[in-house]
Amino acid sequence: MTNALPQFEFVDVPKRKSRWVGPVIVLVIIVSLLTAAFFVVDNFARGYAANLIETKVRSSLALPKSTPVHVTIGGTSVLLQLAGGKFDQVDIAIDALSVGDLSGDAVLTARGIPVDQSKPIDNAHLVFTANQEQLQKLLVGIKDVPVSTVAVKSGSVQLGTTITALGLSVPVGIALTPAAVDGQLALTPTSFDVGGKTLTTAEVASTLGPVGGALVTTRQICVASLLPKDFVLDSIAVKGESLSLGVTARSIVLNSQLLSTKGVCP
Repeated sequence: MTNALPQFEFVDVPKRKSRWVGPVIVLVIIVSLLTAAFFVVDNFARGYAANLIETKVRSSLALPKSTPVHVTIGGTSVLLQLAGGKFDQVDIAIDALSVGDLSGDAVLTARGIPVDQSKPIDNAHLVFTANQEQLQKLLVGIKDVPVSTVAVKSGSVQLGTTITALGLSVPVGIALTPAAVDGQLALTPTSFDVGGKTLTTAEVASTLGPVGGALVTTRQICVASLLPKDFVLDSIAVKGESLSLGVTARSIVLNSQLLSTKGVCP
């Protein structure tokens, strides 16, 4: 005889609803909305501050409205920077800026910019891009080599001049590597084109006598009289057909005299 298995009755047990789930969801939503609102307000403040800086730059440098000026505020939250009384970093790109006797595109990177505009900036680095025409103004400092042509190509500065050898005028092309040395523009010859023939510095020095010795010499040109007096030349880079000059200044005030007052060569 087989005993029947007992029958079990399944009863649904109601689940307890946690009383804290609802408030947590509401709190998460509130925090999310506040965070979104903070970023919206911060972005608005960033754009507003950038417009104020652009206006200040235009008035200080006497830039016409037709000159493009692009301002980018870096660092953390603009609201937090304003609360601290100083911007971490501001990049200002200006097309066709006149710096002393030069004119070209420039990017000014300023760090530690106080909200109080009467106080000085911690430091500023200006990268000025000069084309071949502007570069020729920089090279007037070469006294013993009359410069007839100037070009920037193949990663170097190319000078054209003429020398006299055996009573004949011989065209010479000089390829030079530019560098910033003690605040001056240094030009080091690397190769020569003499009458259509390529020569090394050693060959020029040995075959052209005193004239060759003068040609292969590294020259340092003072550019302080062409640059703002508070800025010191500290970097040079060849870019395509242009030369980028990097100058740095510390503890300066952004005003109308910043770029207009030139330095003095010793």
